Amino acid sequence: MKKILNLSLFLVIIMSACSKQQSVQPKDTLMNRVKIERLNSAYTWGQEVKLTIDSLNVRGPGDVTIDFGSGLTLHPTRTDTNSVYFNVPYTLVNNTNIFNVIIGELKSNDDYLTLMQPHVSAVNSSSVQPGRTMTITGQYFNPVLANNQVQINTTFVTVVSATPTQLVVKADNSIISDQGNLTIITGNGLQTMAYGNYTVYRYLTPRSDFPGPARFGATAVTINGNIYFGLGKSKTTNLGLDDWWKYDPNADKWTQIANCPMATFIASSFSIGSKVYVGVSAGLMYYNAFFCYDTVTDTWKPVASFPGKYALFPMSFSSGQYGYLVGGTQVSSGSNGGNTNDVWRYDPASDSWQQLAPFPGLARDEAIVFTLNNKGYVIGGGAANGGSNPYQADAWSFDFATETWRQLAAPPQNVPRSEGFAFSLQNKAYVGGGKIKDGNVEPYVYEYDPMTDTWSIKEKIFDPINLFSAAASVNGTGYVITGEGYFNFDFAGSQRFFQFKP
Repeated sequence: MKKILNLSLFLVIIMSACSKQQSVQPKDTLMNRVKIERLNSAYTWGQEVKLTIDSLNVRGPGDVTIDFGSGLTLHPTRTDTNSVYFNVPYTLVNNTNIFNVIIGELKSNDDYLTLMQPHVSAVNSSSVQPGRTMTITGQYFNPVLANNQVQINTTFVTVVSATPTQLVVKADNSIISDQGNLTIITGNGLQTMAYGNYTVYRYLTPRSDFPGPARFGATAVTINGNIYFGLGKSKTTNLGLDDWWKYDPNADKWTQIANCPMATFIASSFSIGSKVYVGVSAGLMYYNAFFCYDTVTDTWKPVASFPGKYALFPMSFSSGQYGYLVGGTQVSSGSNGGNTNDVWRYDPASDSWQQLAPFPGLARDEAIVFTLNNKGYVIGGGAANGGSNPYQADAWSFDFATETWRQLAAPPQNVPRSEGFAFSLQNKAYVGGGKIKDGNVEPYVYEYDPMTDTWSIKEKIFDPINLFSAAASVNGTGYVITGEGYFNFDFAGSQRFFQFKP
């Protein structure tokens, strides 16, 4: 009898153990008892998402966790019988984000939350300049400021404010001007592009257009903090112009003043004291006239005519005491006599010209010139009497104190050789636009340091001021006025006006 009782007790214990073993299901089975329906649409940050959960009575938000992995979890904002609701976290940065739902110890199947791609509806400007902003309006921008990136071509600009419908950017951190499509990036795999010629300006920035007629081949000089500008070849009439203007940088104001007695373009010009001296050039063939403009009386008068053989496109600069003409293409009676390396000096005190020792380099015309630290500089120029290479690649300085020339290190290959603009600022010179050895138009501005006799790229040009523009500098700022973008001698020119501030 005792053995039967012991056997019965043993059987009860065995059956009880089996029963307990059957009631404990594998963990994986438990973890897959929650099923969520797939999301079929894209969302944006902060938007409420509804998740439908299959056949489960959800007790409250605190019992539910939405897990995006990498430590990012959140609780629903609310729940009902078979749904949970949550807002898209601002910390999501991927286009597609995997997640699941955990209720107690139960975990759902994985699902994917897709974010909306950004969309641009309008941009308030086609350019962004230093000290100014550009506003981009649209949809689905990242509300977290640091998670937005805006790029113009290859240059990233700084996003200074962000909302889901508006981005404001500035360009004070750009290295060089750039132009191209506008790209907005709001996360990984989240971006859109606005196609067009959007421009980020760095050092060479546009001002309001010059108010006079469009032109190229004008001239400009600086006297007492003002720029005196005019002449040139009219885009409308294709003829020389005689108008003359004063620009006051402090007031940002143009004023038309007394016209030059003769219309001309690509003229020789220099300033001495309070006066401007202009030699009639391509506008009137074979004419050696020079005129003087007095900035105090706003009047013009003829001065001693140039006594040398008439030359087209000579180089000119001033020491502050004398004016100098160098080289040019000699012409007479309709024939081209070739380039010259003559050097002439004009003395306003005696109203007379004197021929000096010739320029020691090859004869040339249309070189790029500037003055810096009591020296005149000649960069490149048209070749001596034609030849297979139409442009020179050398550089020279002319010491005003000794009136002697010195050859400098040859500029890099792409430094402009002819028809570009130049000015000096803060003991350095800047040369931009122009043509290089193969005749292509150069779209860069180069900085020249006379202390090291070296050149470096400083800026890029995207506007029609590359060729035959006029340039001057005032109080640490350079100015480039009118010109054209590509060589076209007839009916060309612009009204574009730029400042350059390194």
